[in-house]
Amino acid sequence: MSAVFNYCSRICFVFAFVFISTAFLIPCTKADARDARGYVTPPDGTAGVLFYAYHRSANKQYIDGDKVNNNADFDMNLQIVRPVYYKEIYGYMTSVQMLIPFGNASVTTPLGKFSTSGLADPTLILAFWPIANKDTQTWLGIAEYITMPLGAYNNDSPLNMGANRWAFKTEMSLVKGFGKLFIDITPKVEFYTNNTDYFHSGVSGKTQSTTPLYSLETHISYDFTDTFMLSLDYYYDIGGKHKTDGVRYGKRDNHAVQLTAGINIAPRHKLLLQYMQTIKVENGYKINQFGVRYFYIF
Repeated sequence: MSAVFNYCSRICFVFAFVFISTAFLIPCTKADARDARGYVTPPDGTAGVLFYAYHRSANKQYIDGDKVNNNADFDMNLQIVRPVYYKEIYGYMTSVQMLIPFGNASVTTPLGKFSTSGLADPTLILAFWPIANKDTQTWLGIAEYITMPLGAYNNDSPLNMGANRWAFKTEMSLVKGFGKLFIDITPKVEFYTNNTDYFHSGVSGKTQSTTPLYSLETHISYDFTDTFMLSLDYYYDIGGKHKTDGVRYGKRDNHAVQLTAGINIAPRHKLLLQYMQTIKVENGYKINQFGVRYFYIF
């Protein structure tokens, strides 16, 4: 009986490991384009489109701060199309934007390889600047992100591009320039509705709730020439704990750093090249990310 019990315990552990691990992938597939000087406003009436391409990979996986897997083989390619429009209304700058993400992701687990592809959840962004003063190099902006559950979602799979829930993020950013040096500070908080068709422990149709996620990002950037800048970026997330069947799991307490090179290749063409690395993970994957952003102004 003891041998049978031990064998069953091991099997249960493997299944739990697989589905707990894949539960943390949804935040990785979320479109989240966060760049230095993102709140420095262009002239009134500016319209344009941004194109993002990210490649994310990871082998190390953590649960409650402990490394549980050295061979997760997480791989993801994410592209984002982001149309933007800026308009001054009654002396205040405003903006309407849209994040339209799509791509593919895969991960290797003890029970095999899972993969997904297609549209991820799009996000509407509404922004307002109480302060946008180019002369004093001071910008204070507030934005609301509304993420809609329109991405590809399969309730029989633990890995999806879409999250099957609404998300509402409010952030405020202060950007201050000192000649060629710029400092960005952006705190934010994100709230989530429940996913009522969640795949957990081999069963679909479960309800997953998530606590608010609090974040802080900072950027220190410097213009070396009129067409070239470098930025050191830091990101911190805490919260976002999940709950399914009365069990809480997956709290985020993550730190990441990024190096960004910005190139103005022509008056209407701007390019960012980026490398990001997660330096501390509470739950999830230690991510390496290469990114490219191209901004075309109409």
